Amino acid sequence: SGLQHFLLSLGVGVGCFSLVITVSVLNGFEKLVHDNLKGFNGDLRISGDIAKLPIKDLQNLVGIDYIVPYMERKGIISSDKEHRVVTLKAVDMKNLYNVYKMNIKESSIKNDEIVVGQNIALRLNVDVGDEIFVSSPIDQSFVLGIPLQKKMKIGNIFSTNVLDYDDRYVFLPMETGKVLFKRKQIIDGYELRLNSKSSVSEIKSNLLSNFPGGLIVQSWEDLNLALVKAMELEKKGAILILSLIFLVASFNIASILSLISLQKIKNIGILKMLGARGRYLKFSLFLIGLKRGGTGIIFGTTCGTALVLLQNKFNFIPIPDDVYFISTLPMVLYYKDIFIILIISFVFVLFGCFISSHKVTGLKPIKALKWVK
Repeated sequence: SGLQHFLLSLGVGVGCFSLVITVSVLNGFEKLVHDNLKGFNGDLRISGDIAKLPIKDLQNLVGIDYIVPYMERKGIISSDKEHRVVTLKAVDMKNLYNVYKMNIKESSIKNDEIVVGQNIALRLNVDVGDEIFVSSPIDQSFVLGIPLQKKMKIGNIFSTNVLDYDDRYVFLPMETGKVLFKRKQIIDGYELRLNSKSSVSEIKSNLLSNFPGGLIVQSWEDLNLALVKAMELEKKGAILILSLIFLVASFNIASILSLISLQKIKNIGILKMLGARGRYLKFSLFLIGLKRGGTGIIFGTTCGTALVLLQNKFNFIPIPDDVYFISTLPMVLYYKDIFIILIISFVFVLFGCFISSHKVTGLKPIKALKWVK
């Protein structure tokens, strides 16, 4: 009987433990990707009809720490015989590190320097201090038909390890951008960095309601909506698939409770002959299953949560940093995730308890006593 009770709790405990670990790992990678996306794109981007936007009023808006104007063009970056098509992004270099949180060592960028992605630097075989040529073919001269080339130096190299940013983006000073982008009359927009206490959604709604129409306000989530939705779908799919463990555990509960009840079928028959109601017997079996199942739920959830906390403190579970952009397994667990796991597990435990209790207590007293013989 003790082994049966242990097996009853074990199935549910393993399911809870597995679900807690899986969800925490998915949350960890999701948080890392979100932080990198937010760091590279800023919290909010304003584009559209920028000419009508009163920049002084925007600067006075509560919750905004930094505002950086930007201009973007498809361009070419060249080094000796190597050429790469990239996205040239002209910004105010004084606030580069305040708005764009990139994994690099901060250093002052001069007017003749640019900041390139790590993959671009590797493909062009260049390093900090090397000279390269930057050009914008879209803004070529109508007279000669040759785009203006600007000789620049590599001032810094950034690494985000998100999407193709390291292989696509090049930051250059706004003054250089105005020289290269001859067809652009005004800037493309502004990128904003909010303070930690501000809500992105609230600032976004304030911008749309308080400033003239024609503006396009996008958060970092809007700019990377496909990736964000894909990661959310992946998490929901993992929870759904791992919930099948609880389905198997619920049938395990039903079978073990049914076996325990059949072992006590004589006692059940005697109790019914003495006038015990089937509802009372059903409730008693239901409580036995709920107690054992609840023990497994609490034990599995506690062990999973403890492992997450230990990993966050000691980082004892390594992962290959040549495959991932970190060296230890990231784990993040939210209260809502624990609540969802508890709800799912208890629903399946209740389902298993209901099946077993309803099946056994449905026997008539005489049949129960004859079945023992």
